[in-house]
Amino acid sequence: QVEQRLVEQGEYVEQGQPLVRLSNTNLQLDVMGREAQVTEQLNFLRNTQMNMATSQLNLRRDLLEIELQISHLSRRLKQTQPLVKKGVIAKDRLFEIKDDLTYYQARKQLTLERQQQENSIREVQVAQLKDSAIMLKKNLLFARNNLDNLLLKAPVSGYLSELMVEIGESKSRGARLGQIDIPNEYK
Repeated sequence: QVEQRLVEQGEYVEQGQPLVRLSNTNLQLDVMGREAQVTEQLNFLRNTQMNMATSQLNLRRDLLEIELQISHLSRRLKQTQPLVKKGVIAKDRLFEIKDDLTYYQARKQLTLERQQQENSIREVQVAQLKDSAIMLKKNLLFARNNLDNLLLKAPVSGYLSELMVEIGESKSRGARLGQIDIPNEYK
């Protein structure tokens, strides 16, 4: 729809000079929707990255706690073995410490595997989200360029011999809007 006439018929116009401003509500709504999608996707990417970082920190904390337990149990095992040989402490206590140590060593291995698995999954997820955000930004840029095309500019310098637009009038895509005559040339 014609929103504004910026020049009048018969005027001399320079190449690139704005001639007519059009409006397209559907296109404007589409651009706003795409902007919202990009913002939402970028927020989702940031939240996902924060969640993954938190998960990674939690796994590292778990590993530290497990390693601390292994260190304590190893020390207690070394202290308990001579006492069991002397008969001061029952063998059951030694077996409990060994079982606990074996459990924490297995748990450490499982936590390391989980950490590797989460790292590989995180890399794939973050790459996919970044690709998606880049694609959305490209789509948004394309839509914004379409909005910029609603400001019709003179393709060449010359005299505007015809301008067939009225404010409020609807124009279809590809419709003839006017004619610019180039001085000293046929058209």
